[in-house]
Amino acid sequence: MLPDADLALAMRSAIFAGTIVVHEDVTEEFLALLQSEVSKLKTTNNSGSKFRGLVAPAAANRLHGLTKDALDQSARIVAGELSVDHNLMQPIVLDYLAHEMDICKQVVFGPVVLVKKFQSDQEAIEVANDTKYELAACVYGKDVAVRINGTALSPQTFTPLGGTKKSSYGVFNGEYGIREFTWPKVITIVENAQYSSWG
Repeated sequence: MLPDADLALAMRSAIFAGTIVVHEDVTEEFLALLQSEVSKLKTTNNSGSKFRGLVAPAAANRLHGLTKDALDQSARIVAGELSVDHNLMQPIVLDYLAHEMDICKQVVFGPVVLVKKFQSDQEAIEVANDTKYELAACVYGKDVAVRINGTALSPQTFTPLGGTKKSSYGVFNGEYGIREFTWPKVITIVENAQYSSWG
C-alpha cells in the first residue's frame, strides 16, 4: 500500500488478503478504515454470508493457535476478536508482527489479516518476499493498481493463475495449464521415407 493510494478503495480489495504491507505514513489511517469495515463482518454458516466457516474445526483451531501464539508475543489486535466456535473463526486483524512468528511464516487461508509497515519501496519488496509462499500480490498507489500472479480484474480463461515457491501445484488456465500436465516431445513424420536416409 503506497502512501498516495486511495486507502478506502484499496482496503475493499486488500481486506481479503492474508498480509497487507502498508507505508508507515498512512498505516494509522488505513488501520482505522480496516477497523470500521471489520466491525461490520461476521462469520456464519448462513447462505449469503461474506465469511463462511472453514473446511473443518481443525482448520479453525489451527488459525486460533497461530493467532494466539502471535498475541502471546508482541502482536496486537487492531480489529475483530479472537473467537472460534466449531469451524467458525471471526475476522481479526493483527499488527506489531515479527518475522519469527509462526503466523508470518505460513499461508493463513482464513479470516486473519496481518498488517506490516514499511518505510521505503525496497523494504516493502523485502517484506513481501520474506516468505516461502508466493501465491499472489498487489500494489496500490495513486496512479497504479497492479496484480501479480493473481486473477485479472476481468478474469479470462487464458490468463495464467498459480503461485511460485511453495504455493500451489503449478499454473492453471489456457496453454499454461496444459503445459503443467504434459511432457514436450518431438515427433517427426516423413511420408514415403527411405529409412536409410535418416542416419
